[in-house]
Amino acid sequence: MTPTYRLYYNDDGSPLHYSMEDLPGKYIEIDAMTFATGRHDIVVVNGKIKSLNSGIVARYHPVTEESDTTVACHPQDITILVDNNQPHKLWEYTISN
Repeated sequence: MTPTYRLYYNDDGSPLHYSMEDLPGKYIEIDAMTFATGRHDIVVVNGKIKSLNSGIVARYHPVTEESDTTVACHPQDITILVDNNQPHKLWEYTISN
């Protein structure tokens, strides 16, 4: 039986973990060399691994509507997460190339 190597990743494409187990979550099948290196300076875009050093830009930007990918931050400081019931500004994490 041939082993299956998997890279599990978040909705934003950032890697969660490498595994040979069938676990819940999003994953792509990868080769043994990619599995062995276990890099985390990559992102999954359209089912393919892209290096963060290859022109992929990941950043937060302000948005006006709440969604599953937004976070509520202090209005004056993006590094402070707050409850949605407090005064806040919404930010969303995006990856583009």
